[in-house]
Amino acid sequence: MSKTDLFDQRIEERETKEKITITAKELYESNIPKQEWIVDRLVPAKSLTVLAGEPGSFKSYIVLYLTLCCASGKKFLNHETKQGKTLYIDEENNEIVLKDRLELLSAGMKFSLEDLDKVVLTINKGLKIDGAHAKQLRKIIIREKPSLIDRKSVV
Repeated sequence: MSKTDLFDQRIEERETKEKITITAKELYESNIPKQEWIVDRLVPAKSLTVLAGEPGSFKSYIVLYLTLCCASGKKFLNHETKQGKTLYIDEENNEIVLKDRLELLSAGMKFSLEDLDKVVLTINKGLKIDGAHAKQLRKIIIREKPSLIDRKSVV
């Protein structure tokens, strides 16, 4: 048996054990539940959503606003939100900058102290998304049980 034949045989065996592909018809007919949304038609639950843009394009404000809207149950950019506790991880700004932004957004959008109490913050704690910090991050998530996690700076 040639190396190509052996490779093809192994691929076929693996494909038989765990189906790698699925047809559109199979997916359409499957019993997969409907997608739940944190922000209707913008931020799906149990998924990853990435906001990217040029420096200075107000990404931090937008994500903090998103966090506050989800904590309070207020609409985000005219989209319904699912109210719940949120976790905001900021590895770039200090407490002074973040407090100023919270005050500005809270005053302008009338977020209450009760709304702010549903936002859990970590500020410059070195929480990277890697193996060394995953355990610490997991503990925070298990303890706080947030419905939304926002992380500023993925690097």
